[in-house]
Amino acid sequence: MRRVRLGLYAWFVISLLVAAYFRTWWALPISAAMIIFVVVVEFWPIVLLSKRALTSYATVASLIVVCWLGYYLGQAYLVGDRIFHKLVLVEGVMEGRIIRGGERGVLIYNPAAKEIVLLKWDAIKQIVSQPPSK
Repeated sequence: MRRVRLGLYAWFVISLLVAAYFRTWWALPISAAMIIFVVVVEFWPIVLLSKRALTSYATVASLIVVCWLGYYLGQAYLVGDRIFHKLVLVEGVMEGRIIRGGERGVLIYNPAAKEIVLLKWDAIKQIVSQPPSK
């Protein structure tokens, strides 16, 4: 096996030298295949399957899934014309979806106007949560 690897490494070096000498592109696919071969044969069992690498793969995969899930749930919450909350204001009534409540007021998404509004607590009399309308 060692002789086979040395032969393949030699072929890799020779193909790169020939490609450099003739300034051609034909050796690039061969060189790319050789680089992939070297990575897979030499480093796969040692580096790519170590406990630290497997933990890193699991961490990156879980971060990708969590980010995708958060994006999907956020879009599902904002897209559509369903009304989740009704706010009774001093001047009238506003319907929409509450995004966040804080010390200054309530951040609400109004699907009719397609805008996000910050309503101060002084302007709100009552917040009513209603089942989603279809």
